[in-house]
Amino acid sequence: MTRDEGDPCKKVERVIEIAEEMGVKPAFSIITGDISQNGSETGYSIAKEYISRIEALGGPVLPAVGNVDGRRNFGRMLLGVPDHDDGPCYYSRTIGGFHVIILDSQNPGSEKGSFEGEQLSWLEEELLDRVEPSIIAFHHPVFEFPLLDNALFETFDPIEARRFREIVSDANVAAVLCGHLHQSLITSIDGVNYVIGCGALSEVVLSDRESSVYDSSGFNVLNYDNDSLTVRPVLFSEGRRLVKRVPRGLT
Repeated sequence: MTRDEGDPCKKVERVIEIAEEMGVKPAFSIITGDISQNGSETGYSIAKEYISRIEALGGPVLPAVGNVDGRRNFGRMLLGVPDHDDGPCYYSRTIGGFHVIILDSQNPGSEKGSFEGEQLSWLEEELLDRVEPSIIAFHHPVFEFPLLDNALFETFDPIEARRFREIVSDANVAAVLCGHLHQSLITSIDGVNYVIGCGALSEVVLSDRESSVYDSSGFNVLNYDNDSLTVRPVLFSEGRRLVKRVPRGLT
C-alpha cells in the first residue's frame, strides 16, 4: 500500500540497501514500533521477510510495539507466541554482552504512551543487580522536550514517565531507545542516554502548531564502548519533499 510519503516497502528496502552499502554489521537491531499499519497479518508477514534481510547483516532483530501495531498479531507472528492475546508485548534477551529489554508503550485510545500492566515492576526486577549494561527500547519517548520558547510536547503519561526515569537512573543502563517522532534526537537525563531514532518512512518536524511531514528516511547506528555511547544518524531522501502539514493533535 502506497502512502503519501511513498511506498513503505520500497522505503524499507532502501534502508537495508544503504546499511549493506555502509557495511553495517550489527550485534543486534531494534525496531522501535509501527511495523504493521493497523496490526494486519499481511503487514507482519511482509515485515518478517524484511526482518530476515536485516538479520543477514548480523545479529537478531528485536521488535517493539508501536501505536499503530496490533498486539495480538504482533505477539503471534513476530514473537512466536501462538496464544498471545491483546495484552502488552514485553520481553528481554541477553545479546553480545548487553541485556536488551523491550517494553510496550502502546496506550489504546490515547496519543500518549504508557506502560500497561506490571511492566515497570518487571523492569525493576530485570535491572536488579544486573552486571552487563542494559539497553531498553520502546516506542513513545518518555520525556518532555521544548519545541519553541514556551511550548512543550508531551508524549508520555507524566507519572509513569517519572517512575521510569527514576528506575533506570539507579541501574546500569547504556541507553534508552525510542521512536514515534520520526526524527533523530539525543539527550541525557540523570546520566542516562535517551535516543530517538529516525523514521524509515518519513521525517517529521514539530512546532507548537503543526507537524510537517517530509519524504525522508533514516536509521541510527549505535556503538557502545568503554561506557561511551556514539550515535550516528543516517539520513537520506530523494529531495526531502514536503508531503503534508498536520495540525497538532492529529498525527
